Amino acid sequence: MSDAAQTLTVVIPLRVKPRGGRKAMATHGVLALEHRRDITLMKAVARAFRWRRMLESGQFATINDLAAAEKINSS
Repeated sequence: MSDAAQTLTVVIPLRVKPRGGRKAMATHGVLALEHRRDITLMKAVARAFRWRRMLESGQFATINDLAAAEKINSS
């Protein structure tokens, strides 16, 4: 390039695709958010392990007792 002002244009082909209610950019057939962690699922699994530990330790006798203490539905 010379010292004169010039413009460099970079073209990146991509598509915007809906993904789980959100939009994700897809390049070359691969979604940009493919390796994104599902935080909601991680929290649910962590809660399940915690609740199992509480039931096994005898802190709560039944799932209904645990649900009442956590202020959630027993289902």
